Amino acid sequence: MRRSRTGVAGIARPFIPWIGSKEKLIPYIWQVFPSNPKLYLEPFGGGGALLLGIQPKISRMDIYNDFNCDLVNLFLCARECTVQLVQELKFLPLHSRAEFDLLKEFMKHKELLQQRRFETAAHLLTETDLAVEEIALDVGYENLSYFFRQFRKRYGMTSRRYRVEHKKDIQVRL
Repeated sequence: MRRSRTGVAGIARPFIPWIGSKEKLIPYIWQVFPSNPKLYLEPFGGGGALLLGIQPKISRMDIYNDFNCDLVNLFLCARECTVQLVQELKFLPLHSRAEFDLLKEFMKHKELLQQRRFETAAHLLTETDLAVEEIALDVGYENLSYFFRQFRKRYGMTSRRYRVEHKKDIQVRL
């Protein structure tokens, strides 16, 4: 996990102010944080300072929870549908060039991560007999309808059709 001198990974900062935020405590929390956890559970998510401060990893399950279900939904939208959320809000709350550059890097990183996830899914569709739903979960998509919509958008067909057409190509080559 790459951390800056303040202990924050530099991925993102909380985008809403939250009473009781752990943001100022992050350098101290990182001192006792395990280096390679397989599961990250945030039971009192609030502004999401810790969740946003750690590098995303496909091998780690990140769980954000809070009593406020609207807040949980906001973080789900921020993670899964960032561009659509910004478009829906009709503004981008940036206060400096540094924040803009950070957002640009985050969006680039997120797009590369999604591209790699869908390439892996496409490979698994053609090389295995795993159920499409299982493949979606394996590559990191818990929201199956989002996975199906994005797959169709990227490949111009459903994942099931992709499997049929591309497995056929492989069998013909053999």
